[in-house]
Amino acid sequence: EDLKLTLWSDASFASCITTQRSTTGVHFAITGPRTNYPLAAMSKRQTCISTSSTEAEIVAAFTALKTFVLPALDLWELIFQRKILADFREDNQAMIQVARTGRNPTMKALNRVHRVNIGWIHERLEDKTYELTYEDTDKMAADIYTKGFIDPVKWASLTKLIGVYDINAPRGHNP
Repeated sequence: EDLKLTLWSDASFASCITTQRSTTGVHFAITGPRTNYPLAAMSKRQTCISTSSTEAEIVAAFTALKTFVLPALDLWELIFQRKILADFREDNQAMIQVARTGRNPTMKALNRVHRVNIGWIHERLEDKTYELTYEDTDKMAADIYTKGFIDPVKWASLTKLIGVYDINAPRGHNP
């Protein structure tokens, strides 16, 4: 009963130097007090240019919910024999506000350009498909899928967040 589906969604705004398109990163796992089992992940360039980091985060959230959470709920509710409320982690406060209100007057072209409907994201929150929680950027598991990392300490921290450990590491180096 302590296990839940946890989804992290992140975007790297205008990360492609050539196209200026953002990158969507998603990490989906079963989590619990002593559990962090990865189910799926995604790193994908967005199909259109975003005009802000919040817009890129909304596109990433829509993709994560539609591609990972909705298809998984029926299966995991059958396996767990109970209603599942996905725990959706987001590190962008503005995106969280947009999802909670269902409105963002500054992004009227979002549906036309990205084919993403803010109202749909809001409705899924209202119908209890997921619970939206702010996640500190340092604990954002989806960050590993949005950009390259050259700092070995940061890389080790991110791999730990997604439940990937080095089996060849000396004892005591993997928690």
